[in-house]
Formats: sequence, structure tokens, C-alpha cells
Amino acid sequence: MKNLIRSTFIGSLLACSLSNCTTQEETPALPTPNAGGDQLELANYGYETNIGANELKENQSGRWRIVRGENGEVTEENAPNTIFKGEPGELYTLEWELSSGEQYKTDWMDISFKALENQIYSTFEDTIRNNFKIQLHGDSTKYGEVGTWSIVSEDTSGYFENIHDPKTAFVGQPNKTYTLEWKHVYGSKEAKDEMTVHFDSLKAFAGEDQIGIVTKEAPHYFTLQAHLPGGASGSWKLLSGEQGTIVSPTVPNSLFNGILNEEYTLEWTVEKGEHIDKDTVTLSFGGLYTTWTDTRDNKTYKVIRIGDQEWFAENFDFEFYTGQASWYYGQAAEARINTGAPLTTDEERKRYGRLYTYVGASLATPEGWRLPTYEDYWTLVERFNGQSYAGDSFREGGDSGLNLIMGGFFEPQNLRYDPHFGQIDQFARYWVALEEGESPETSLGSVMQMNETPIVGIAPINTGYAVSVRYVRDVQK
Repeated sequence: MKNLIRSTFIGSLLACSLSNCTTQEETPALPTPNAGGDQLELANYGYETNIGANELKENQSGRWRIVRGENGEVTEENAPNTIFKGEPGELYTLEWELSSGEQYKTDWMDISFKALENQIYSTFEDTIRNNFKIQLHGDSTKYGEVGTWSIVSEDTSGYFENIHDPKTAFVGQPNKTYTLEWKHVYGSKEAKDEMTVHFDSLKAFAGEDQIGIVTKEAPHYFTLQAHLPGGASGSWKLLSGEQGTIVSPTVPNSLFNGILNEEYTLEWTVEKGEHIDKDTVTLSFGGLYTTWTDTRDNKTYKVIRIGDQEWFAENFDFEFYTGQASWYYGQAAEARINTGAPLTTDEERKRYGRLYTYVGASLATPEGWRLPTYEDYWTLVERFNGQSYAGDSFREGGDSGLNLIMGGFFEPQNLRYDPHFGQIDQFARYWVALEEGESPETSLGSVMQMNETPIVGIAPINTGYAVSVRYVRDVQK
């Protein structure tokens, strides 16, 4: 057995010698490379992503290569695990090559990033009025792109407060049209949207006239109600009226201070660039006094404007069927005087006026005037702090300027066969117009009444009684 083994060994040596045999290590075959799975429609900040191929073994090397797509970058092209950066809306194909010596194998993967999206959400009317500063709203930037507002129309006279803020304000000029663009840019990619805006001409608005402003006590203040168009500047100026003060002349809602029963005219001026416009407003605390003359007897009465109405500010004193439909207090034959004394002087009669039956008050109404309705009186009551407090405003010296007089009443003989006067300087009563369709012969009348308390009210009364009269009319334009 040993000889057999030896001859086999010697035979083997001889065979190796004859063939010039040498010992040699063979190169192992390369494994199949793996570039990783596809990554599509990515939405990452900086438009980058991690990529990872199979790890390298000894004597192996690798390399990433971009075979499709523009402006892509592999941070470390020889590292199997690295970062790839691209651009939005681009599709990339990456190749991972694994090599060892003269051997190499490759694998491919696809990467894409979502395309840029951009939209303007602001909407405006075809013509923007009373405002030259508008708030814009575009898509925000999300993944590192840069957003920029710009004017792309021929007229570039407007400006943005912050061109990179998607919610910035834009300020334009009167009578101008602009095309505005909001654009997102990342690398070589961009997405944009446009809108067109048109601004109206510059118009000043000083607010509605305020006649008879109610304040509880001096000093008398009112908040002005002008409009300042966005992007414009404004200023107040007092044109007429004594002892009036504009607290903040450049503020549209400035406080204004004045005195009772004085008419003020204020001017509000707005400016935008070379454009200027003006408007005026009329104000008064309490009513505004004027006079009116009854041409039938040439007596002149003080009249006060409150809101859109003009009221007698003195009691009516027109001689009308004396002894039948009208009387001075205390001036009736065989009539008792329960309180006070008869009116005998011209001064007294002018102050208190006459007492009229409802029929007398209606028939003696001057042309263009009328007896106040329930609604007329109640509008005044609400204007001057309500039923529980209006009496202080209505009485002589009150802030309404009406100066209602406590003229008392007269009950003629035909009512209870006991004619008498009463309550002068104690009660004020004024006729209220009957409702449409009512008749003084068949309907109960009503009066607005008050005494020394602040409370006022509407009370029923027989139309045959005689009480004081005030008339009212709409403001004469």
C-alpha cells in the first residue's frame, strides 16, 4: 500500500514537472450590484434624498453616475451611501457601477422630485375703490425655492412692501392698472402666476353730516367718521365754527371737541402722490338754531335742526279763534286758575305761547309744517338717552336745544262745565298728531308730556283740552 502511494506521488511530481505547473489564486466573481429602489415624486427640502447601494467588499470599488436628468449632483460619487440633489419636476436615472479588477457590473435606479406649484389666491373686484393698498396672497415656498413678487406690466409705479413675502401688501396709484406676478424659482426651474388689478380714482369721504350729536355733559366730543384709502394720507381742517378742536388732524377717526348749538364744517383731504381730493362734513352738538317767520302775523320763532328734522324751539303763539280754539294761560272768562298767574306781559306770552285745542292746533298749522307724530317724538326720545332721561335734554337749557316749556293746560267749559287752567311751570304737554284715519271728534288724542323729573311719556287726552304746540318739518334742502 505504501509503495502504491509513493509511486502515485512520484507520478504526480513528474506530471507537474513535464507541464511546467505553477500554483495560482483565482479572482472571485462580482456579486450583483443593487442601486436601491426607485424614489419618485419626492417632496423634500432642498430637493435632495439619501441613496444607498450594496456595501463594498475588499478589492471592490463603486461609482455613481447620472445617466439621465439635468442639474443633478451626487455628493460623494464613490460612496455607496450618499446624498443626491436634484431639481423639482426633473426625472433622474442613476447608475451604480460595482467593479473589481477588470470585472464590473451595474444597476440603475430612478429619482424624481415633484414639480414646482404656485398660485395667487387673492381676488379683487374689477375696479378697486377707496383703497390703494391691497393684501396679496400667493403660495408659500416650501422646499428651499425663492418666491418673488414683481410688476410685469408696462406701468411700474406701484410697489410691494416685501417682494419675497407671499402675503405682502401692494400699493398702487389712482387710475392705474397693474399686472402682478408671483414666481417661485429653484435652480433652473420656475413656476409663476399672474393677476391684474385696477385702482379707481382718489375720492375723499368725510362721513355723514351729524346734526344734534348727543353727549351727556361737557366737554362735548365726537369721533369723526372719515375714510382713509389704504396707501393714501389724510388730514382734517376746521373750516367754520367757534371753539372747535380736532384732536388728531391726520387720523380719519380723530376726536372732535366743540360746544353746544354751534355748527361746524370740517374738511377732510386725502392725498396719493400727485392726486388730491376733498370732502366736508357738518357737525353740531345739540341742535342748530335758525329762525322762521310766520308771514300771517310776522312773528319770528327760533327753529332748531336735529338730525334731518327742524323743530320749533319756542311755543307757538298765533292768534286763532281766541276763546274757542286758543287761549293764553289764565285768559278765559269765568275760568278758574288752579296754579300760577295769568300771562299778561308780551315777554310772558312769547315764552309760554298759547294753549290750543287739537282742532285749533291742526287748523293753525303754518304752511310747510305739521304736528309731530308719535314716531317723531319717540325718535327724539331715543336720540336723547331714552324715556327715563330725555326730559333733562328736552327742558329749558337741556342739550337738545328744544327748550320745552311747562305751559300747563286749559280745560274749556264744554268738557265738564268747570273751565280751569292748571299746572303752569309744573307740566309740559304738547299735541301729538292723530293717526291717519282718526278724527278729533271721535278719537282720543295724545300728548307728549314731562314734568320736573327726567322721565317723558305719551299720554292720552281729550282733544277738547288746550295744551302747548310745537311743529316739525323735514330739513329744507
